[in-house]
Amino acid sequence: MFSRIKKIAPNRLKIALVRLYRKASNHQLRQSLDLLLFRKTPVIVYQMGKVGSSSIWQSLLTHQVMVYHCHSLNMDHLQGKRDKGTATELTELSIWVYEHIVKPQRRAKYITLVREPIELNISRYFQNIESIHHSEDPLVKLTLEELCEDFIKNHSHSDYALEWFDKEIQEVLGIDVYDHPFPHEVGYQVIKNKHSELLILRTDTPDPIKEAAIKDFVGLTDFSLATYNVGEDKKYSPVYRAFKAQIHLPADDIDKNCQSRLMRHFFLKEEVDAVRAKWLRMT
Repeated sequence: MFSRIKKIAPNRLKIALVRLYRKASNHQLRQSLDLLLFRKTPVIVYQMGKVGSSSIWQSLLTHQVMVYHCHSLNMDHLQGKRDKGTATELTELSIWVYEHIVKPQRRAKYITLVREPIELNISRYFQNIESIHHSEDPLVKLTLEELCEDFIKNHSHSDYALEWFDKEIQEVLGIDVYDHPFPHEVGYQVIKNKHSELLILRTDTPDPIKEAAIKDFVGLTDFSLATYNVGEDKKYSPVYRAFKAQIHLPADDIDKNCQSRLMRHFFLKEEVDAVRAKWLRMT
Protein backbone atom coordinates (compact mmCIF):
# COMPACT_ATOMS: atom_id res chain seq x y z
CA MET A 1 0.00 0.00 0.00
CA PHE A 2 2.74 2.46 0.95
CA SER A 3 4.61 1.79 -2.29
CA ARG A 4 1.46 2.67 -4.23
CA ILE A 5 1.07 5.92 -2.26
CA LYS A 6 4.67 6.88 -3.04
CA LYS A 7 3.94 6.63 -6.78
CA ILE A 8 1.24 9.29 -6.52
CA ALA A 9 2.58 12.75 -7.33
CA PRO A 10 2.24 15.14 -4.36
CA ASN A 11 -0.20 17.38 -6.21
CA ARG A 12 -2.39 14.41 -7.19
CA LEU A 13 -2.36 13.21 -3.58
CA LYS A 14 -3.45 16.61 -2.39
CA ILE A 15 -6.26 16.72 -4.96
CA ALA A 16 -7.41 13.29 -3.78
CA LEU A 17 -7.39 14.40 -0.15
CA VAL A 18 -9.31 17.58 -0.97
CA ARG A 19 -11.95 15.47 -2.71
CA LEU A 20 -12.12 13.21 0.34
CA TYR A 21 -12.48 16.25 2.58
CA ARG A 22 -15.38 17.61 0.52
CA LYS A 23 -17.20 14.29 0.68
CA ALA A 24 -16.46 13.58 4.34
CA SER A 25 -19.52 13.57 6.58
CA ASN A 26 -17.70 12.42 9.70
CA HIS A 27 -16.76 15.48 11.76
CA GLN A 28 -13.62 13.94 13.26
CA LEU A 29 -12.37 12.89 9.80
CA ARG A 30 -12.79 16.45 8.54
CA GLN A 31 -10.97 17.73 11.61
CA SER A 32 -8.10 15.33 10.99
CA LEU A 33 -7.81 16.49 7.39
CA ASP A 34 -7.95 20.12 8.55
CA LEU A 35 -5.08 19.42 10.90
CA LEU A 36 -2.88 17.32 8.62
CA LEU A 37 -3.68 18.69 5.18
CA PHE A 38 -4.57 22.34 5.66
CA ARG A 39 -2.46 22.91 8.79
CA LYS A 40 -5.26 24.72 10.60
CA THR A 41 -4.65 25.65 14.24
CA PRO A 42 -6.73 23.32 16.41
CA VAL A 43 -8.70 24.47 19.43
CA ILE A 44 -8.77 22.08 22.38
CA VAL A 45 -11.30 22.60 25.15
CA TYR A 46 -9.08 21.05 27.81
CA GLN A 47 -10.35 21.13 31.37
CA MET A 48 -11.34 19.20 34.44
CA GLY A 49 -14.79 17.63 34.42
CA LYS A 50 -17.92 19.56 35.46
CA VAL A 51 -16.76 23.11 34.80
CA GLY A 52 -19.19 23.95 31.98
CA SER A 53 -16.92 22.99 29.11
CA SER A 54 -19.62 21.18 27.10
CA SER A 55 -21.30 24.51 26.36
CA ILE A 56 -18.09 25.97 24.94
CA TRP A 57 -17.23 22.85 22.92
CA GLN A 58 -20.70 22.44 21.44
CA SER A 59 -20.98 26.16 20.69
CA LEU A 60 -17.62 26.16 18.88
CA LEU A 61 -18.78 23.18 16.81
CA THR A 62 -21.75 25.21 15.58
CA HIS A 63 -19.28 27.87 14.41
CA GLN A 64 -17.38 25.31 12.29
CA VAL A 65 -14.26 25.49 14.46
CA MET A 66 -11.80 22.58 14.44
CA VAL A 67 -12.29 21.81 18.14
CA TYR A 68 -11.56 18.83 20.39
CA HIS A 69 -12.83 18.22 23.93
CA CYS A 70 -10.56 16.54 26.52
CA HIS A 71 -10.53 16.18 30.31
CA SER A 72 -6.99 14.80 30.33
CA LEU A 73 -4.00 14.81 27.99
CA ASN A 74 -1.63 13.31 30.53
CA MET A 75 -0.48 10.06 28.89
CA ASP A 76 0.30 8.37 32.22
CA HIS A 77 -3.35 8.82 33.17
CA LEU A 78 -4.71 7.90 29.72
CA GLN A 79 -2.51 4.83 29.32
CA GLY A 80 -3.48 3.76 32.83
CA LYS A 81 -7.13 3.72 31.76
CA ARG A 82 -6.22 1.62 28.73
CA ASP A 83 -4.28 -0.82 30.90
CA LYS A 84 -7.19 -1.17 33.32
CA GLY A 85 -9.67 -1.68 30.50
CA THR A 86 -11.61 1.45 31.47
CA ALA A 87 -10.74 3.53 28.40
CA THR A 88 -13.74 5.25 26.83
CA GLU A 89 -14.27 6.89 23.44
CA LEU A 90 -13.21 10.17 25.07
CA THR A 91 -10.02 8.48 26.32
CA GLU A 92 -9.13 7.33 22.81
CA LEU A 93 -9.87 10.77 21.35
CA SER A 94 -7.63 12.34 24.00
CA ILE A 95 -4.81 9.94 23.12
CA TRP A 96 -5.24 10.89 19.44
CA VAL A 97 -5.01 14.59 20.35
CA TYR A 98 -1.90 13.93 22.40
CA GLU A 99 -0.20 11.89 19.67
CA HIS A 100 -1.06 14.24 16.78
CA ILE A 101 -1.04 17.67 18.41
CA VAL A 102 0.68 17.73 21.82
CA LYS A 103 3.54 15.29 21.25
CA PRO A 104 4.69 16.76 17.89
CA GLN A 105 4.32 20.23 19.46
CA ARG A 106 1.89 21.54 16.88
CA ARG A 107 0.72 25.07 17.47
CA ALA A 108 -2.65 24.90 19.24
CA LYS A 109 -5.10 26.99 21.23
CA TYR A 110 -6.35 25.57 24.53
CA ILE A 111 -9.40 26.72 26.49
CA THR A 112 -9.72 25.75 30.16
CA LEU A 113 -12.03 26.71 32.99
CA VAL A 114 -11.83 27.12 36.77
CA ARG A 115 -14.67 26.34 39.17
CA GLU A 116 -14.95 26.51 42.94
CA PRO A 117 -13.68 23.01 43.91
CA ILE A 118 -16.33 22.00 46.48
CA GLU A 119 -19.15 22.70 44.02
CA LEU A 120 -17.15 20.84 41.38
CA ASN A 121 -16.71 17.73 43.57
CA ILE A 122 -20.44 17.59 44.29
CA SER A 123 -21.28 18.02 40.61
CA ARG A 124 -18.86 15.22 39.64
CA TYR A 125 -20.38 12.96 42.29
CA PHE A 126 -23.86 13.31 40.82
CA GLN A 127 -22.63 13.07 37.23
CA ASN A 128 -21.00 9.70 38.01
CA ILE A 129 -23.42 8.49 40.66
CA GLU A 130 -24.57 5.37 38.80
CA SER A 131 -21.03 4.07 38.28
CA ILE A 132 -20.03 5.03 41.83
CA HIS A 133 -22.87 2.99 43.33
CA HIS A 134 -22.92 0.30 40.61
CA SER A 135 -26.63 0.88 40.18
CA GLU A 136 -28.86 2.14 37.40
CA ASP A 137 -31.01 4.19 39.78
CA PRO A 138 -29.19 4.92 43.07
CA LEU A 139 -31.25 8.06 43.68
CA VAL A 140 -34.30 5.82 44.18
CA LYS A 141 -32.53 3.21 46.29
CA LEU A 142 -30.60 5.58 48.56
CA THR A 143 -31.95 8.23 50.90
CA LEU A 144 -30.61 11.79 50.90
CA GLU A 145 -28.93 11.06 54.24
CA GLU A 146 -27.17 8.00 52.77
CA LEU A 147 -25.94 10.01 49.79
CA CYS A 148 -24.59 12.73 52.07
CA GLU A 149 -22.88 10.13 54.27
CA ASP A 150 -21.29 8.41 51.27
CA PHE A 151 -20.05 11.70 49.80
CA ILE A 152 -18.48 12.79 53.08
CA LYS A 153 -16.87 9.40 53.65
CA ASN A 154 -15.52 8.79 50.16
CA HIS A 155 -15.56 11.92 48.00
CA SER A 156 -15.54 15.26 49.85
CA HIS A 157 -11.77 15.13 50.37
CA SER A 158 -10.95 14.62 46.66
CA ASP A 159 -7.87 16.45 45.38
CA TYR A 160 -8.95 16.15 41.73
CA ALA A 161 -9.65 19.85 41.18
CA LEU A 162 -6.80 21.03 43.39
CA GLU A 163 -4.18 19.06 41.45
CA TRP A 164 -5.55 19.30 37.92
CA PHE A 165 -3.54 22.31 36.73
CA ASP A 166 -0.30 20.73 37.98
CA LYS A 167 -0.92 17.26 36.53
CA GLU A 168 -2.39 18.46 33.24
CA ILE A 169 -1.55 22.01 32.16
CA GLN A 170 1.93 22.12 33.67
CA GLU A 171 3.01 18.55 32.91
CA VAL A 172 1.46 18.42 29.43
CA LEU A 173 1.78 21.99 28.11
CA GLY A 174 4.67 23.21 30.24
CA ILE A 175 2.63 26.16 31.54
CA ASP A 176 2.57 26.84 35.29
CA VAL A 177 -0.58 28.92 35.67
CA TYR A 178 0.47 29.92 39.18
CA ASP A 179 3.41 31.86 37.75
CA HIS A 180 0.95 34.26 36.11
CA PRO A 181 -1.21 36.48 38.37
CA PHE A 182 -4.88 36.07 37.51
CA PRO A 183 -6.67 39.34 36.55
CA HIS A 184 -9.72 39.01 38.80
CA GLU A 185 -11.25 42.22 37.52
CA VAL A 186 -11.36 40.73 34.00
CA GLY A 187 -12.39 37.14 34.79
CA TYR A 188 -10.11 35.46 32.25
CA GLN A 189 -6.54 35.50 30.97
CA VAL A 190 -4.39 34.27 28.08
CA ILE A 191 -0.99 32.66 28.67
CA LYS A 192 1.34 31.73 25.81
CA ASN A 193 4.48 29.68 25.34
CA LYS A 194 6.33 28.50 22.24
CA HIS A 195 3.71 25.99 21.08
CA SER A 196 0.54 26.76 23.01
CA GLU A 197 -1.91 29.55 23.73
CA LEU A 198 -4.03 28.99 26.83
CA LEU A 199 -7.27 30.83 27.61
CA ILE A 200 -8.33 30.47 31.26
CA LEU A 201 -11.91 31.37 32.19
CA ARG A 202 -13.68 31.30 35.52
CA THR A 203 -16.99 29.48 35.19
CA ASP A 204 -18.80 32.24 37.09
CA THR A 205 -17.61 34.92 34.69
CA PRO A 206 -20.72 36.37 32.95
CA ASP A 207 -21.48 34.77 29.57
CA PRO A 208 -21.08 38.01 27.55
CA ILE A 209 -17.50 38.33 28.83
CA LYS A 210 -16.79 34.66 28.12
CA GLU A 211 -18.22 35.01 24.61
CA ALA A 212 -16.08 38.06 23.84
CA ALA A 213 -12.95 36.37 25.22
CA ILE A 214 -13.51 33.17 23.21
CA LYS A 215 -14.40 35.09 20.05
CA ASP A 216 -11.16 37.08 20.19
CA PHE A 217 -9.05 34.09 21.26
CA VAL A 218 -10.26 31.79 18.48
CA GLY A 219 -10.51 34.54 15.86
CA LEU A 220 -14.23 34.44 15.12
CA THR A 221 -16.33 37.30 13.81
CA ASP A 222 -19.11 36.38 16.25
CA PHE A 223 -19.67 33.80 18.98
CA SER A 224 -22.47 32.94 21.39
CA LEU A 225 -22.76 30.28 24.07
CA ALA A 226 -25.54 27.73 24.21
CA THR A 227 -26.34 25.70 27.35
CA TYR A 228 -25.50 22.00 27.50
CA ASN A 229 -25.06 19.34 30.20
CA VAL A 230 -26.08 21.46 33.20
CA GLY A 231 -26.52 19.52 36.45
CA GLU A 232 -29.39 21.69 37.63
CA ASP A 233 -31.35 20.70 34.50
CA LYS A 234 -30.79 16.93 34.70
CA LYS A 235 -33.14 14.25 35.99
CA TYR A 236 -31.35 14.22 39.33
CA SER A 237 -31.71 18.01 39.79
CA PRO A 238 -34.27 17.92 42.68
CA VAL A 239 -32.03 15.59 44.72
CA TYR A 240 -28.95 17.55 43.64
CA ARG A 241 -30.41 20.80 45.00
CA ALA A 242 -31.63 19.14 48.21
CA PHE A 243 -28.22 17.52 48.68
CA LYS A 244 -26.41 20.87 48.45
CA ALA A 245 -28.87 22.42 50.89
CA GLN A 246 -28.49 19.64 53.47
CA ILE A 247 -24.88 18.45 53.26
CA HIS A 248 -22.79 19.07 56.41
CA LEU A 249 -19.22 18.98 55.13
CA PRO A 250 -16.30 18.40 57.50
CA ALA A 251 -14.58 21.67 58.38
CA ASP A 252 -11.21 20.13 57.50
CA ASP A 253 -12.36 19.42 53.93
CA ILE A 254 -13.76 22.93 53.56
CA ASP A 255 -10.57 24.49 54.86
CA LYS A 256 -8.37 22.31 52.64
CA ASN A 257 -10.20 23.54 49.55
CA CYS A 258 -10.43 27.17 50.64
CA GLN A 259 -6.76 27.31 51.61
CA SER A 260 -5.60 25.58 48.43
CA ARG A 261 -3.32 27.25 45.94
CA LEU A 262 -6.09 27.02 43.31
CA MET A 263 -8.54 29.03 45.42
CA ARG A 264 -5.98 31.57 46.59
CA HIS A 265 -4.80 32.13 43.01
CA PHE A 266 -8.06 32.34 41.06
CA PHE A 267 -10.35 33.83 43.74
CA LEU A 268 -10.14 37.02 45.78
CA LYS A 269 -9.86 36.72 49.56
CA GLU A 270 -13.41 37.94 50.09
CA GLU A 271 -14.64 35.33 47.58
CA VAL A 272 -12.75 32.57 49.40
CA ASP A 273 -14.21 33.74 52.71
CA ALA A 274 -17.71 33.68 51.19
CA VAL A 275 -17.22 30.11 49.91
CA ARG A 276 -15.97 29.00 53.32
CA ALA A 277 -18.93 30.64 55.09
CA LYS A 278 -21.38 29.09 52.61
CA TRP A 279 -20.27 25.51 53.26
CA LEU A 280 -19.76 25.99 57.01
CA ARG A 281 -23.31 27.29 57.41
CA MET A 282 -24.63 24.02 58.89
CA THR A 283 -21.54 22.47 60.46
